Amino acid sequence: MSRDLIRVTRSVSEGGRTTTVRTPRPLKRSPLLTLQVGIVALILTIAAHSLRADEARARFYEQLRQRRLFSLVEADCLTRLAGRSLRERDRGDLVLELSRTYAAHAWQTVGAEQEDLWQRGNQVLSATLEQSPKSVRHELFEAQRALNDLSRAEWLLAQSELRPDNRSLQQQGLLVARGTIERLTVLEASLSREARSATSTNASGRKDVDQTNDKAADTPLIAFERRTLGQQIRFRLGSARLVQSKLSESESADQAAAIVAAEELLSPLAAGANGERLTSESQLLLAEIARRRGDLGRAARILASLDKSLPNDVASDLRERFIVERVRWWLAKRQPAEAAAFLI
Repeated sequence: MSRDLIRVTRSVSEGGRTTTVRTPRPLKRSPLLTLQVGIVALILTIAAHSLRADEARARFYEQLRQRRLFSLVEADCLTRLAGRSLRERDRGDLVLELSRTYAAHAWQTVGAEQEDLWQRGNQVLSATLEQSPKSVRHELFEAQRALNDLSRAEWLLAQSELRPDNRSLQQQGLLVARGTIERLTVLEASLSREARSATSTNASGRKDVDQTNDKAADTPLIAFERRTLGQQIRFRLGSARLVQSKLSESESADQAAAIVAAEELLSPLAAGANGERLTSESQLLLAEIARRRGDLGRAARILASLDKSLPNDVASDLRERFIVERVRWWLAKRQPAEAAAFLI
C-alpha cells in the first residue's frame, strides 16, 4: 500500500504573522549532520531557480525519503522551523513534511524507536493545531494525522500477516484502523459541508479568496483544492476499510461489511481519468477486492484495463504493486508456474 501522504499545492502568500511550533525532543546535531544539512540547503537553493521554492523543497524531501535518508529531512525541517522569519504558510508546509517524514521513518524501525517516531509525527501536528486552532489550513493537518494512523495500521497489518499467530498485532491493527476510519469519516463529512457552503456562497455572487495577494499571511483552500483533498480522503478511507477487512476475522460479518464499504468508496474514484494516479490506485484496490471475494474474472478484467492505461513513466512503486497483484491473481487461480513466468 502506498504511503504517500496528502500534499495540496497552492500559490505562496507573503508576509503576515508567524507562530512558533513546539517540536518534541529536537535531534542532536553532529558536525557531519550539520554539513549534510548545509548541502541540502544549497541544493534546494539551486533547485528554486526552476521551481517555486516550496515545490522544490517538497520534491527534494520526497527523494530523500525514498532513499531512506529520513534524518536529513527531519534535521532540515527542524532547523527551518526554529527560524523566526517564517511565514505561516511556509511553517505549515514544514510541519506537514516533518510529520510525514516521521511516519515514513517509523516504517523502517521497530520497538521503542518506532513508537517514538509515530508519536512525534502526531505531536508536531497537534502542537500546530493547538497554537492555531482557527488555522485556515486545519484540514491538511487533520488529514495528515489520519494518514499517519493509517500508515501505522498498514504496518501492523503487514506484521500480522508475517506472524499470523500473534493475535495482539491483529487487535492493535484493528484498533488503529477503526480510529483512522473515524477520523477520516469526520474529516470527509466536514469537507463535504464546506464544499456545499462554498458553492452556495459563490452562487450568491462572492468569489474565492484571491491567493495572489502577497500581503496575506495564509489563505484557505479554494474549491478545487477542497475537491482534490476530498477525493484523497475518500481514497484513504477506502484503503482503511480494506485494511480493516484484512484484520477482521475471516468470513465474519465485520469483514464483509468493511470490504463492501471499501468498494463503495473506491468505485467512483476508479472511474476517473485514465492515467491519473488516484484512478489507477483505486482500480488496483478494486482488483484486490474482487480477488479476495473470489471473483477472479472481474479481477482479471480490471487488471487488464489497468495494464493498458498505465503510462510508460508510471511511478515505480505503483508498477511494483501492479505486478504483485498480478502474481497474487495467478496464485489465487492455483497456477504458480504462470505466476513465476510473469515475474520472469
